[in-house]
Amino acid sequence: MKEIAKTSNELINDLLNEKISKIVERFEKSKKIHHNPTKGTTRETIIIEVLKEVLPNWVGVSSGIAIDRSGKQSPQLDIVLYNKNSIPTFFDEALGFFPVESLIYVIEVKSIINSEEINDAVNKFKKLLELKRKPKNYINTALFGYESDLKQQSELERIITHYPNFTCESNINDIVSVKKGEYFFYKENYIKTIQTDRKTWSGFV
Repeated sequence: MKEIAKTSNELINDLLNEKISKIVERFEKSKKIHHNPTKGTTRETIIIEVLKEVLPNWVGVSSGIAIDRSGKQSPQLDIVLYNKNSIPTFFDEALGFFPVESLIYVIEVKSIINSEEINDAVNKFKKLLELKRKPKNYINTALFGYESDLKQQSELERIITHYPNFTCESNINDIVSVKKGEYFFYKENYIKTIQTDRKTWSGFV
């Protein structure tokens, strides 16, 4: 039984590594595109296509704008993961509008993570999370970067330098840098103890 479990885990890891390699390979090819808006769209599309391959059918993957019941809209969102079962049938990915209550995950995609791009993501997520929604409607937010301009610091160290309150309150839940690692912000009581509701950062290089 142990050998079967090990083989299954290795198979899953191999499949995921294959998907990650596909993303990186296509990113490198996109560097040949000189038109920046087209280059940006291509790099978002790469991730959207891979997510559609690995996520369950009830999760929709697209890009667009979130809208609340008052009609207030978010900025343009690079990648939106939403619950297909929670939206009216007349909504369609082609419309590019998603009820804010349907959102599961929102990802901002950056070719290179730098201070300017971090500020852009922070401000965009701030406007998104200001939309009116049900109290228990939790939206995960992620900043994804193919590359980073950092030499020594980690992405987490940099973002906390810019936004000291991010150590205890963050509108970004996940920072992913292909070259620097991943850091995620979560409630400790989900993992360690039910006696605290404090959030903390964790992750790996």
